[in-house]
Amino acid sequence: MNFIIRHKKFLYLFLLVAFLISALYFIVSMVSNKSLEKYSNKENQNKNQNQNKNQNQNQNQNKNQNQNQNQNKNQNKNQNQNQNQNQNKNQNQNQNQNQNKNSVKVEKTLYYFYFATCPYCIKFSEASDGWISIKQYAENAGYKVVKKDIHQHSLTKMEQEYVNNNLKTVPHLAIYQKNNKSWKKYEGDRNLKSLKEFVDK
Repeated sequence: MNFIIRHKKFLYLFLLVAFLISALYFIVSMVSNKSLEKYSNKENQNKNQNQNKNQNQNQNQNKNQNQNQNQNKNQNKNQNQNQNQNQNKNQNQNQNQNQNKNSVKVEKTLYYFYFATCPYCIKFSEASDGWISIKQYAENAGYKVVKKDIHQHSLTKMEQEYVNNNLKTVPHLAIYQKNNKSWKKYEGDRNLKSLKEFVDK
């Protein structure tokens, strides 16, 4: 009888210990699961925060890139506008210069004085790079052109005065400017390049 009682005590003690161990295991498991869940949630939160942070950074970068692109577009647009304005300004200046130049040249007359019997005059008059070319060039530049034989053609008072004071040899070229009533005689070689430079001055 005593043996049975003793064994019952050991059995109860064993069951109690087993229960305590099971309870402790259960508690530890619960705590571990909560810790793991908490850690997992914290990691997920950090991960989400990092993702959101990266997304925000990417959005900011894209925004900055778009702003830079827009700035570059605006700069290019402004540069193009400035270039167009400068081109238009230059074109207008060139047009005004050409108009002024032409308006001045309309008031100029290119004179060719010669003798009909002068061999040099005949040669210059018939040469393709002589009077024929420079006459056409001067007319295209807006000049009035006058060719006069000083022996056979009647000269105006102004022309006669110039011939008397300046003409020493023939063929002779001169430019008369009407606005200031001045003469400019040609003293260079009789080649087309020099003649054109004389007309362009």
